[in-house]
Amino acid sequence: MKEMNVFRHLINFGVNPAALAYAMTTLGSTMINNIFSFYYVKLFLNKYKISEGAFHQSQVVYMIWNAVNDPLFGYLQDNSRVPCFTQRRLSILYGAAFYSLSFLLAWFPWRSYAPGDWLSGLHLIVTLCAFDGMLTFVLLAQCALFAEISSQHQSRLRLIKYSQVASLIGSSSILFCGLLSKNMEDFPAFQAFTVLTAVLSCGCMLYTGLYSESRFDNKGSESDAPEAVDKTSPQSVFSVSSLRILMWQILTNRDFQLFVLMNFFQVFLLTFFNNFTMIFAEHLIPPDALPSLAKSIMYGAGFICPQLLVLSCQSLLHGLGYYKIILFTFYIEAGLAAIMLALGPQHYYFMAFYLTFNMVIIQAAFSLFGLPLADIIDTDLQRYQRSSPLSSMVFGTNALFTKPGQSLAPMLVLSILNQYGYEQLKEVVGKSNPRLTGDLSHLAAIIILLLKIWKSRSCAGISGKSQILFAIVFTTRYLDLLSSFISLYNSCMKVIYIGCAYATVYLIYMKFRATYDGNHDSFRVEFLVVPVGGLAVLINHDFSFLEILWTFSIYLESVAILPQLFMISKTGEAETITTHYLFCLGLYRALYLFNWIWRFYFEGFFDMIAIVAGVVQTILYCDFFYLYVTKGFLFFAH
Repeated sequence: MKEMNVFRHLINFGVNPAALAYAMTTLGSTMINNIFSFYYVKLFLNKYKISEGAFHQSQVVYMIWNAVNDPLFGYLQDNSRVPCFTQRRLSILYGAAFYSLSFLLAWFPWRSYAPGDWLSGLHLIVTLCAFDGMLTFVLLAQCALFAEISSQHQSRLRLIKYSQVASLIGSSSILFCGLLSKNMEDFPAFQAFTVLTAVLSCGCMLYTGLYSESRFDNKGSESDAPEAVDKTSPQSVFSVSSLRILMWQILTNRDFQLFVLMNFFQVFLLTFFNNFTMIFAEHLIPPDALPSLAKSIMYGAGFICPQLLVLSCQSLLHGLGYYKIILFTFYIEAGLAAIMLALGPQHYYFMAFYLTFNMVIIQAAFSLFGLPLADIIDTDLQRYQRSSPLSSMVFGTNALFTKPGQSLAPMLVLSILNQYGYEQLKEVVGKSNPRLTGDLSHLAAIIILLLKIWKSRSCAGISGKSQILFAIVFTTRYLDLLSSFISLYNSCMKVIYIGCAYATVYLIYMKFRATYDGNHDSFRVEFLVVPVGGLAVLINHDFSFLEILWTFSIYLESVAILPQLFMISKTGEAETITTHYLFCLGLYRALYLFNWIWRFYFEGFFDMIAIVAGVVQTILYCDFFYLYVTKGFLFFAH
């Protein structure tokens, strides 16, 4: 009864309960997976002082276990009679705590390690095998849920949409961890953050375990019927012979064979670009051709854009289908590679574009690969007339052949690089100012809003008064554009912000004025502008014209969202403000909070005006998100 009430409330808010439950495991796993993969090598090499031989031995053991455990757990989840294996939600429910605990194994040494200590090598082997084992157990069940929640293509696209948003949110754990622990320099703070992350991650996955459902959860008894056709169904005899028969049936599926071949090379490429893009950018593109700030933008784009690309291409997925889109990305990858080879490494700007674009498009295409596997599972179910699908076995068998690509890519590429004098290359880890990602998130929010208005040919639900206030904010803040030059990036961002702000105002009040809801956009902005102007004159850093205008813009930005909040409270809905726009605005403010922390730690900079105004603005955006969720989360409903 309680579960039905939860579902009823979610549906009233416009949330699809099944998709939300599915995406919560994506959120939880992304939080811990990103931290683990980013920090464990640095931890064992730099802090635990593991020997090179022990490190390579652990990687070999990990590679073998990484490939073998997927079909093993897949067979158990599809063939065992134990409910915690056969029911997907129970696999996640019972596995969540062990998954989070295995994540914590790495961060707490078993003793004070001496350089080359054999125990540090054993520690790494146990950590890698335990973490990957529990990751496989939980995420295989989630992959099976993807195929089993619904057989409808539109429903599966909805799962991808929810999952991409969850992945985008979960990826921020890397940023917060780096800021709070100073990139692991403050190790006690790092350990405390990993414990907090593990608890949050476990809670997210427990939500999936409690509220997700598979179409086949209650069909276990059907296979006991005498007329059951499938003799190798999940309720058959648990034996090596049944494993061999099921594996043979999966491996002889021609579609599966072609998919595995394609997926292996995609995993190889994905690992290659994730591991070596920074190395190539730092060592093949000289600083005078592309400064470090521009390279940071490249990495930021690789962090944000794949998920946003998938989310913004939902109409293409509906219209063209995943097959044509994935095939088209392959053509693009091959074409760009041929052009890059023909041009040579001296064309630095194209190389930067090539590296960035490939990071984005390969990751975006890879996120769609669950769709063809789900179709293969459906075909197998019908072909062998099974009582329930071999979802985990299909995903696990696929991983058996594709996961080695994760280890082969860095090994092969590094061996090639070493032949050309790259023996001394090591990963460069710098201090990344979160302001850059905040700027990108803010810019993404503005562009998404413009595209949304232009594509829908409507500005209904959008407060024109808030957009006017934002235009005033950028105008008064960036008047120094005419009198001072800081950097090309700084000047370009100022021009873009001002131009986009006035373009938004033009679309609302001129181009699509007929769709503007002026009756509900009735907030008295003079109650904001006049007090803010008086406060800027009284409290500022320097009583000069430009400084007062800059202070005025800081104060005004903190309350510029109020007309939009007021409009939502009057209409009782927020469906015309897209989730992408809201998320990027919220991310922009959150990242600027950490920008102040970063500048205080590394530069000793402290600006009370900006901090107080920013905290006020952040609080208002929190209220904005609260109203959005409670009034209508309609983006996810479609």
